[in-house]
Amino acid sequence: MFRLAATLPDGTAERVLTTTVTAFRPHLRVRDLSARRVVHMIGADQPLGPLEPGQPLRLLATTDGNLVGHVQAKAGAPPATIRATAMEGTAVQYSLGFTSDSRDMMRVPSETPSHLPVRCGSTVVVTAVGTAADSFGLTWLPYGSGFLVPASS
Repeated sequence: MFRLAATLPDGTAERVLTTTVTAFRPHLRVRDLSARRVVHMIGADQPLGPLEPGQPLRLLATTDGNLVGHVQAKAGAPPATIRATAMEGTAVQYSLGFTSDSRDMMRVPSETPSHLPVRCGSTVVVTAVGTAADSFGLTWLPYGSGFLVPASS
């Protein structure tokens, strides 16, 4: 996961890009990259699925990591949403909701990506709102090794 920030020389505007990069072959060359804070080695990804609308998914994190997801509504259909919440006990740590709106038939349906930071021992609850024709996807990216496993209710 990278967070790249750029500021104009006069300091009037800042552009920020957050992205996840996965390299199947470790032949990545990076020049002039500095890290000011914590850097984590990401372990092997764990595809999760399938995510069905109206069927909440409860998972337990066995290590720190990021839950990466996407939602893409069917062209011409109502919007589709993916919601994810990371909790420690009953306290919410992080929560997100992303919506894909593809009602405009003049545009190609767009995919909406999302990522949720998750601490070891947290319970993650994920729900999808939409139809079976929409596309929902989830992948666990652990820091080091560890999995998201089914959690008890």
